[in-house]
Amino acid sequence: MRVIILPRADKFIESLNQKLRNNIETKLRLLSDYPNLKNLDVKKIVGSESFYRLRIGKYRVLFEIVNNKIIVYKIDHRKNIYRD
Repeated sequence: MRVIILPRADKFIESLNQKLRNNIETKLRLLSDYPNLKNLDVKKIVGSESFYRLRIGKYRVLFEIVNNKIIVYKIDHRKNIYRD
């Protein structure tokens, strides 16, 4: 599957230090193997049909699966991710 990172998420990735940025980018590449997510902590968002979250340490990635594409909407620290 193709992973599309929206500008808001991309901007957050760029603000991180190099080690954390590499870790998140690696996990996002692994996400493209959906539905074979062996080493990833992915859970469906309750009450949603196509939204999921990926846990990467203290950070979360919110994404949606639409027509064989994974659209990454937001990446943030766990205490901020569900606020908006």
